[in-house]
Amino acid sequence: MSYKTNYTLEHDVTEDTLEDVRDQFNMLKIGFVFDNTDCLPAISWYEHEADLIYISTHFPEFTFTLTGIGETNGDLWKKRFRAGRVEEVRAEIVWPEFEELV
Repeated sequence: MSYKTNYTLEHDVTEDTLEDVRDQFNMLKIGFVFDNTDCLPAISWYEHEADLIYISTHFPEFTFTLTGIGETNGDLWKKRFRAGRVEEVRAEIVWPEFEELV
């Protein structure tokens, strides 16, 4: 059984480099299309970090931000990739205070 995650990719790739970046993603068989809906719903992509490190190494002037929403509650994160480096942040779920019952 595999664990599925919904992925969304944001980037600052320029138009003149977009085709080269798209080719790298296609070579790695990553299904982003680089239009207004850069989402991969509910897939198992265990190599996402290694793949994005690889791509960001080839295009060090751009930043790629990958958001993941896993299939278990609370599995929400973002990873930012630039020049072969990665930074990860996890969502913090905070319960608000109750209002007074009347």
